Formats: sequence, C-alpha cells, structure tokens
Amino acid sequence: MADCTSRSTAEKVCIIGGGVSGLVTLRTLLAEGFDVTLLEARSRVGGVWATGYVGQGAQSPSWFYEFSEFPVGERYPLFMKKEELCSYIDDYVSHFELSSYIHCNVVVTDLHNVNDKAWRVTTQDGQQGIFDKVVICTGLFRKKKIPKFPGMDRSRVKVFHTSECDDRSAFTAKDVVFVGYGKSTLDLMNELKDDVKSTTFVYRERRWPLPGNLWKISIIHVVPEGTYERIATGEIRAKQATIEEFTKEGILLSTGEQIACDAVVLGTGFEAAMEILPVECRNSLICDNGEGPWLYRHIVHPEYMHLGFVGWASTNISISTSTLQALWLAGFWKGRISPSMQDMKCDIAKYRKWALEHIPPTPQRPCTTFLYIDLYHDQLVEDLGVSKYLHGGIFDDFILYYPATYRPLTDDVIIPSEVKASEQTALLLLKELLVDTIAQYPLHESMPDVFGLMRLLMFLRVAKNDAHMAAKRFKEFLAWRQMRKVDEIRKNILEKKLTFDDIPHIDKVTYYLPFNPCLRDAVGEPLRAKDGSFIYCERLGMIETNGFISEMLVFSQVSDDEFMEMFIYLSELGQLLIHDVYERTKELSSFILVIDVGGAPAASWANPKLCKAVVNRMGSAGKLRESYYPGQVSKVCFLNAPWIFDTFFKLLRSFLSKASLSKVTICRPGDQHIMSLVDPMNIPAFLGGSCESPLGQVPETGRLLNDRFGLGTGGAVETVTIAKGESLRIPLTAVKEGDVVSWAVGVEAQEILFGVEIQTHKDGEMTSEFAVPLEKCSRQKSVRGQYTSPADGRLVFVFDNTASWLRSRTVHYRCVGLPTECTQDLLE
Repeated sequence: MADCTSRSTAEKVCIIGGGVSGLVTLRTLLAEGFDVTLLEARSRVGGVWATGYVGQGAQSPSWFYEFSEFPVGERYPLFMKKEELCSYIDDYVSHFELSSYIHCNVVVTDLHNVNDKAWRVTTQDGQQGIFDKVVICTGLFRKKKIPKFPGMDRSRVKVFHTSECDDRSAFTAKDVVFVGYGKSTLDLMNELKDDVKSTTFVYRERRWPLPGNLWKISIIHVVPEGTYERIATGEIRAKQATIEEFTKEGILLSTGEQIACDAVVLGTGFEAAMEILPVECRNSLICDNGEGPWLYRHIVHPEYMHLGFVGWASTNISISTSTLQALWLAGFWKGRISPSMQDMKCDIAKYRKWALEHIPPTPQRPCTTFLYIDLYHDQLVEDLGVSKYLHGGIFDDFILYYPATYRPLTDDVIIPSEVKASEQTALLLLKELLVDTIAQYPLHESMPDVFGLMRLLMFLRVAKNDAHMAAKRFKEFLAWRQMRKVDEIRKNILEKKLTFDDIPHIDKVTYYLPFNPCLRDAVGEPLRAKDGSFIYCERLGMIETNGFISEMLVFSQVSDDEFMEMFIYLSELGQLLIHDVYERTKELSSFILVIDVGGAPAASWANPKLCKAVVNRMGSAGKLRESYYPGQVSKVCFLNAPWIFDTFFKLLRSFLSKASLSKVTICRPGDQHIMSLVDPMNIPAFLGGSCESPLGQVPETGRLLNDRFGLGTGGAVETVTIAKGESLRIPLTAVKEGDVVSWAVGVEAQEILFGVEIQTHKDGEMTSEFAVPLEKCSRQKSVRGQYTSPADGRLVFVFDNTASWLRSRTVHYRCVGLPTECTQDLLE
C-alpha cells in the first residue's frame, strides 16, 4: 500500500474500489482538497466492466450511462460493450489525471476503527495504513451467489457463474444450460449462440423486458435481438423449472426432466458482501431481521460519519447517482451539509418505514431507488444548496433528467462555500449566456481555468452580479486574449515550466523596477495576508549618476510592447498560482500588491518626466488588471511614500476607476499600516515581520533577492550612515567554529562596497582576513550571503564609501545566526 501518511497535511481518505463510483468519488474529493488514495483489487480500474463476461455491455444508451463531467459524445456507439466502456473509463482517468492516485492489485481485507477518529486499512499482503476517512465503492452486491445443488461435486458438468464467462472457447461445441432470466444470462445466450452445440434456457418466472428501441426513447436495452424468435423455433429450449440436482451427465429439473449437458451457466446474481467491515459496524448497519444496510441518504451512517458508501444505491442511472453521492459526501465532510445525529437517525427510521410499505421484500430493498430515482436525486441536489429544477423551465417536473442535466454541478465540481446563493443563480445564467462563445473558442487543454467557475465569478462580481454585463466583459476578455496571443503565452509557460526569472524582458524591467512576485513559506506555499491574499511586492526606483538625477527614469528604458509582454506573463503566472490553490482547496484567492516607493528620493516625484512615465505605466497596468484579470489584486499599498507623493497620486487618480481607487492605501515612512493588512507571521523578520520560515532567515530561497528593504524597515534592520570618502568597520558578536551566519545589506542611493572580515587568534596573535571580499552593493540589488565560521572569532562588516566624493551613503543591514550568548574568553 502507498504510504498514506507522508503526502500532505490534508485529511487522508482511502477509497476502496475502482469502478465508476470509486473514480467519480476520487475526482470529487481531490477537487475538494483531500489527500486521496484509491485501492483496487483487480489489475485495472473499471469495476464490473474490467472482468465481465463475453459480450457484456451497458443496457442503457450512452447518453444515459456516462460521466456528467465527461460526455461520451460521438466517440463510442449508442450501446457500449465492455471493451468500449473500459476504453471510455480509461479516457476519464487520463483526462482528469487520476492514475497517480490509483493502486491496482491491492485487496483490502480489514478495516479497523481507531478511536472513532480514523481507520486502519489492512491489505492482503499485510500492509497497513491510517486514514482519516474511508469510502467504500465496491457496491453492496458483489459476492457471486452460487447455489449448492445435490450431486454438484460428483458431476462431470462444469459450473460457471455468468461473471466468469470471459472465454468463449470454454463453451465451443458444448451442450450448455443457462439458468436465470437476468440480463447477463440473455446476453450470454445470444453471444455464444454460434459457439455452443446446443442451448437450454432454464428459468423460474417469466419476465417482460422492454425492447431496446421502444418509442425510440428507451432507457433499457435488455433482450438481445432474435432471442424470442430462437425460442419460438426451438433453437433455444426454454424450460420453466428449477434445478433439483446434478447427475453425472447433466441436471435433473423440478419437472422430472433430465437434461444432458457439458456446462451450466448460473445467472443467479450476487449477494451482499460486507466482510471487510468490523463486526460492530456491520451490526449497526444491519437490522435484526438481516435487512440492510440502512444509511442516511444511502451514503453515511450516523454512528460512523467518517465512513462513506458511494454506489450502494441501486439505480438505473448509476454513474449520475454516484456522482451526486460523491458531491454530497464531500459537502458533508467539509461541513456544508451538517444534519445532526438525531436527525439522521430519525430520517433513516422514516425512510425504512416507507420502504417496508412501498418496496417489495427483496435483499435490495434498503438501497433500491429505481422507481424513485428522481426524488432521490432531487433530495441530494437540494442538500447541496442547489435548486432541484436544473432545467429551469416551468415544465421541469415533466422533463427527463439524465447525466448532462447534472453537468453544471460537476463542471467545477464544488462551489466554494463563500459563494452566495444569488451569485450561484447568476453564475448559471452567465454560463448559459456564454454557451455558444465557449463552444467556438479554441481552448487549449492546459487552460481549464479560462472558463472555470473562479474566473467567471470574478467577472460576475466586478459586474455586480449582472450576468449580461459580465458576459459582455468576458467576451471582450476572450477577444483580447486572442489579439494578444495570451493562450500561446500560457501554453509556453506550462510546456517549458517557466518561472518568474524566465519572463521575457524581466532582467531589463527589474533593473528599473525591482520586485518579487510572491513570498513563500518553508514548504513553498505562498505567504498570505490576513484576508488570505498572496503578498506581492514591487519597488520603484531611479538610476542616479554621481548623486544627480539623470534622465533615465523609472520605466523610461522599457518599451510599451516589452512592458505589455512582461505584464501578461506575470499576470498569467499569478493566475496559475490562484487557480492551483483553488483546485486544491476551493479557496478564492488574490494578491495584495505592495509598492515600495521609498527607492526614489522625494525630489523625484516633482519631476514631470518621472511622473508622466509612472502615471502612464501604472494607469495602464491598473486598467489591464481591472479589465482582464478582475479580482487578481485585492489591495494596493504604497509604502514609504514622501509627502510629495500625495501630489503625484492626485495625477494618478484621473487614470483609475473608483473601484481601483478603493483598493489603494498610502503609507508614509514609518507607518506600520501594512501590518494591519498582513499578519507579521507572514513577513520575514528583516522586512518587519516575525516569519520563522526559511525565508525569514536571509538569504535563503525565495523571490526576495531583489527586495530593497522598503517593507517595514523600522526596527527590523540596523541602519548606519557612511560619510563621503570614508569607510566604516562594524564588529559583530563573536562566533564559534561551525556557526552559520547569514546577512542582507541594502543601500538607499547609488552604491557602496561591502565585505565581511573574520578576526581570529592564531599563534597568540590576532589575524584578520576577508571572509567575503568587497563587492558592489547598489540600490538596484541587495547583497546577501552566508558564511560558516572555520574557527572561533569575530565577524566584521566593512562598508567602503571612499569612491564617493559627493555624498554619504545610508545602509540598512541585517544579520542572523549569531550566537545569543558568548563567553568572556571568546570575546577576549
């Protein structure tokens, strides 16, 4: 068994059974963020279709027996045989990339309830795993029912169950007796008619299955063509009787007639099998008279809420039923569906009383929903918080429901709980308005989010729930994507696995605009603001030469086309991050855009050329985000803004909408308003926070290399000023051999030389040498490094400003990893 305790911190779920029920449950729970493992006893997925009898096929047309979220279309015939069904199921697994979660040839032999909080799953080879939850998708009736007849063990006649008839050569030129009036028996009689020597059909009661083309809208396809004709002509000898016993050469019927035969095929069905469940669990599920299991919504039992059953309800539209059950179970385990234990018990008792009065007394009675399938589906849909009138018309109660009806529920699998009911209604209308547009759009398979619920919801919210306005803006968005070839950019990002550093023109852009796209924590997850938004940082600056402002202003060396291409790449990368989080957690996320303007001196904002360049570019970026990436940025915070920046921002206001302006906050130097937006635990220490992840230990990994110390420098770093033409040496706390020390250094203007010395005692004398040679530290990029001390001693930071004859330099630095305590001997 795969190690189920090592993949993630999400709740771990084991699905037992890889038929269609197990597969739709796998996809649904994965989409909800569960850590799922599926165990299948056979060598492949597919359930009954994986090892069925020759000629086995669906008795329903393909438009009635298909995955709601994966239509059959015209790829397969109307009535699919088992080989075609297996191929279709394989296509489903491949399309939704499920194979890595599936483990075949794994037979589960035991489930053990661990303190009512988890399940220990044991397999045939003795392996065990602990799971928070288990879903049984094997079907209730899966144990072959093979009656024991007198003389059976002494007869030369070979006995087969219909499910074992997968090799027609076993019946070639043989006299065969087929027992039972079920579909599998009728199928096999027809499939083997040209192979067998003779056919005898033994049945207990007559049944009247409907022909496959009844009224041209039949949902049942049972009797193979020509069966009744072959009975009428005597080609099939029909005997209404039962088997009394097996003789040496054949069988004896209840009518007294003896029939010589070589093989008997028993179409006697299956019986309930719950042997893997603990005894106490089975006792709770089964009544004293042996009936059961009686489950709430045919899915869970109130005493075992961390155990689910999908596919145990007998229906004539099984895939759709299993899909709705999987959706229901996901909502139940996520807390969106929350009946009390008492309500569940009362509902089970009420349903049992009703079933005893209306459903014939058969072993299937507790889970039979055939004649009441629409009522059952309506019940599940309404529990999900969706109107049962999915067709939306006044004649909804008179329209046939089939898998495609439930497609809106499975397109995005689960609607996040934060989506309001009014938004859900508007979303359905928006999807309807975009049906033709979506059908005509050449969508690449790597872009499921383009028409996904998350994207549509963002456009809907910007349009204030006006579906028609949202549809108009969405069509404009698609036209823009085609004009700018954004889909090709997205495809390029995914196929080449591009990162931030690979964005075209990024080196040139970040030379004038240092920024990091998203801070990440110890396991690579993006750091979040208090409202769940990602943290995204930029820093404005300008090139200075010998202390004088040059004409090379921010953005002025980056063309409009270069900036646009960079912006699209950056926005698509951001959208992929948001979509990835949504797929795993069903959380709707966004970015907080933090722009540090402290890199440009106050005088810069009085410069008309600078203001014009910045206004044009920032206004352009704001409009693009609002029009084509709505909701991607939830807040814009300008940090370290000088007083004159307010004047500049008044110019910017005329380029921005009211919606964009409402997102903007301006923070003066020393203003810690950013900490009211961003939890300090999500900000590294040298940026003013208290994050203890590796990103908090400069200069570890992460997109922090271009940070300019603009975020919350007050108290987070040390600040010193080096006079013009001078150098400064700052002794640090003593270090011991093996200590690892990390540092980050940034200069506010122009550049300075920075190096690190190590002072040690050798042969009674103090020696000093550069651990890190002097290197240039400029306003465009901080210096970050790490050093492992080879001996006891002291580190010294060296700042050299001797090359500057005009002005002093202000430097911010931070050092981590120094010992908190030092002995006096070590200091001396």
